[in-house]
Amino acid sequence: MFRRITLIGFGALVLVLILLSSVGSYIYTEWLWFRSLGQAAVFSTALGSRAAVGAVAGGLFALLLYLILWLGRRSLPLEAQAVGPPLDRLLQPRRLDRVFLGLSLFLGLLVGLSSSGQWLTFQAFLHRVEFGVAEPVFGLDAGFYVFVLPIYSFFYRLGGLLFWVSVPVMLFVLLLTGGLEFPRGRVRLARGARIYLSLVAAGFFVYKALGYRLAMFRLLYSPRGVVFGASYTDVHASLPALWALVGISLVAAGLAAATAFRRDHRLLLAGVGLLVGVSLLLGTAYPLLVQQFAVSPNEIARERPYIENNIRLTRHAYDLDRIGERPFSADENLGREDLDRNRDTVDNVRLWDWRPLQQTYSQLQEIRLYYNFADVDVDRYVVDGRPRQVLLSAREINQEQLPQQARTWVNLHLKYTHGYGAVVSPATEFTAEGMPVLWVRDIPPQTDAEPLKISRPEIYYGEQTTGY
Repeated sequence: MFRRITLIGFGALVLVLILLSSVGSYIYTEWLWFRSLGQAAVFSTALGSRAAVGAVAGGLFALLLYLILWLGRRSLPLEAQAVGPPLDRLLQPRRLDRVFLGLSLFLGLLVGLSSSGQWLTFQAFLHRVEFGVAEPVFGLDAGFYVFVLPIYSFFYRLGGLLFWVSVPVMLFVLLLTGGLEFPRGRVRLARGARIYLSLVAAGFFVYKALGYRLAMFRLLYSPRGVVFGASYTDVHASLPALWALVGISLVAAGLAAATAFRRDHRLLLAGVGLLVGVSLLLGTAYPLLVQQFAVSPNEIARERPYIENNIRLTRHAYDLDRIGERPFSADENLGREDLDRNRDTVDNVRLWDWRPLQQTYSQLQEIRLYYNFADVDVDRYVVDGRPRQVLLSAREINQEQLPQQARTWVNLHLKYTHGYGAVVSPATEFTAEGMPVLWVRDIPPQTDAEPLKISRPEIYYGEQTTGY
């Protein structure tokens, strides 16, 4: 026995060390990356936020799950069915509590790891601001939908997971202990089990009511209408239906709670049937009928206010509502004086097209087989005190162009690891042979224009340089 425990402990220790080394190496290399960019504080903030969100979400889930299972265990009948010596020992209250605690901690760990990816959502909520513009359906500030609603939705999903995990576990335990039986095809529940399951059902209906309330806010993301957002059908059919479903869910919760004090389940079944029926009629059928017979025959008139809302708020979001219109009379009679007044513009009229220039750069300046120019960009620099339009391209590493026999681990990860330098040429000049004038060229970089001098030509992070 001692030897078996020792082996299990040693195996668990090895597994933990492997996980820590893998995670630790990833975290360390990420920290080196951010530190090299002078953004170590950003990395520590992200890492700390992930840990905090994971701990809060996982801890809260584990606590609530254990509480639900513990209350369920208290509802079990005093004597368990004789299902076999191992299970008889397992179903003893103290042992069962330990099993529930271990299950809760394990699932809490999984939930915490999964939830840590939502750290940006929590950071946005903690640093939320108002946008200063109210949406027209509920009159809420637009910041609510960006910062607050995602948090509500996150905890709502967490609550749903609690139900889907705890209820099957407790039903299985009730079956083993005799709290739930099916004599002659009928369902029979022990008194404590009936009270427990009735209260759980009541909690589930309250949970559904909260879901319908959140669904109202999500109507503003509806794609049903002519434009994205709440449409006529959403506001005049779906919204009243959701309010009705909130009320029906709370009524069903009351009926489920009342079932705890009755020997039959008719009230609970009535609540389920009422909610399902109203959901199908009002939640699904009614909006379809309104869309088909009230909106589609006169869509322009029905949707006009919602289209206007969409246009108005879109213009506000992009600051287009601050643009003023004024007439501009174009003068097509250019004279010498006009050209002299706009000398910087005239001298920067681009003569080179980037597509043939990319081929020219490749022929003249790749220099090595494993370098290439991904594309050519247009930019502006101040040269000799004047703004000059230039074309430029970075000389990046392309490991795919190495011979197959040269693609060893040492070559790919230690030798051919980065691009080197760039090529820059003015957009308006060319040589007597029709070639571009190269202000920056060659390896190591040679520069004719002093402001364009390259002091660190290595390219480790580029458009094509994506390896570690």
